Amino acid sequence: MKIVAASGAQLIVYGVHKQELHRAFGVHAHSPHTLALQYCLERVNYYAETQNILDVHVITDKVDDPNAHEAMMHQYKLSGATQGYFQSDFAHIVFPFKWEDSRHSFGLQAVDMALYMLNRAARINRDDMSTGDKQVMKIVRTLSPNIQRSSKVAYLQERKSRYILPELTSGAPKGPRADNN
Repeated sequence: MKIVAASGAQLIVYGVHKQELHRAFGVHAHSPHTLALQYCLERVNYYAETQNILDVHVITDKVDDPNAHEAMMHQYKLSGATQGYFQSDFAHIVFPFKWEDSRHSFGLQAVDMALYMLNRAARINRDDMSTGDKQVMKIVRTLSPNIQRSSKVAYLQERKSRYILPELTSGAPKGPRADNN
């Protein structure tokens, strides 16, 4: 994680709680991966705008149907806005995406490891940490300067979001949700 931190990479994480998505929309629910990709790209596009970055090239892990995921994102760019609360025109997102197998990409493996550690940290009860929990938090603190403050998981049924690292966001609830185990 020290290599990721030293690289200066900005980690923008946005997840969707799968069970909440299906409770909210049932059989009409979009794929959680597609929604997470959309929400994350909205934040990436916003970051690019605020940092005067013209083009963002997307390299992502392979999924079952990459063409369907990318087509939906490209349709949003063509229509001029995504659906949802944080609409974006994807003006800075370059198509087509590069879909790679993370097993063969050092960068994607590093991102996978960072996401795994962030997921573990998000589930830790900060008031009752084991030795292992403290080690996870130590590793994640290495990444904290690189994590965008808006990184979170959306709970669509509740119309709420839980921040990945609440310590980065004032007033955000700390500790895990009861159903996060």
